[in-house]
Amino acid sequence: MIQSILPTLVYRDNLASSLDNDYLYRKALDLSETTQVVNKWDSGMYNSLEVTDITQDKEVKRLIDLCRLHISKFALEFGVKREIHCSDCWFNVYKPGDYQEFHTHPLQHFSAVYYVKVPRGSGSLVLSGPDNMYPLPSPNFESQFEIDPEESDLVIFRSNILHRVSRNKTDQIRVSIAMNFRY
Repeated sequence: MIQSILPTLVYRDNLASSLDNDYLYRKALDLSETTQVVNKWDSGMYNSLEVTDITQDKEVKRLIDLCRLHISKFALEFGVKREIHCSDCWFNVYKPGDYQEFHTHPLQHFSAVYYVKVPRGSGSLVLSGPDNMYPLPSPNFESQFEIDPEESDLVIFRSNILHRVSRNKTDQIRVSIAMNFRY
């Protein structure tokens, strides 16, 4: 008998009016236009991870503190009662046509994505089940789950979950902030 015994927990909440998304959007665009990207992705999308440390920005600090509370709540579902620390944080800027390949965040415990600006059709977060592991995902799309985020959404998942962002099919820019947390 074959059974599905490894469900994946995902946390989602909307942090509307908790943060200044206009400020975060302008900050992300400014960085993407003024810093040279160190991009390892085929897609060419911009992320600030290896470009600059955004954790010193006061609004980003507020986001990290807020996320830590949500991640601590989520971590309890896994029996984790230790203090959670943000290990890294970066902007993602998706111009029209941009996407993000499948990947995981090795050596991390929890990953979070906060959606600053998400025009409808600008891409979904796609989480993949454990049968779609490297080197290439299988064509078993039944083990993939798409999340269509809205502005101010926070999505949290285990860092070892294979995930990607589908193509931005709009003529607008999508901005998110990704974070990794460890305990």
